Parts: sequence; structure tokens; C-alpha cells
Amino acid sequence: MFIGFVLFLVIAGMAFWLLTFIISFLPYWIGAWFIESYKNRNLVEDLE
Repeated sequence: MFIGFVLFLVIAGMAFWLLTFIISFLPYWIGAWFIESYKNRNLVEDLE
């Protein structure tokens, strides 16, 4: 019974920290995607 509770706490803690890590990097990923798409848009307009 106690091992199941400890296992639950470990899995819940891993999920919490993984979600926190992903959420902390999400603004960086979105910003980098917008910057890259903006650069590529200007590059495509120059080629035409």
C-alpha cells in the first residue's frame, strides 16, 4: 500500500516538473517561430 502511494507521488512529481519545464520554454519557442517565419517571409518576397 505504501509503495503504491510513493510510486504515485514520484510519477505525479515527474509530470509536474515536466509540465513546468515545457511551459517555461513555450514563450521562447513561440517567439523563435514567429521570428523565423518573419525572416523566411522576407526571403521569399526577395526571391520573387
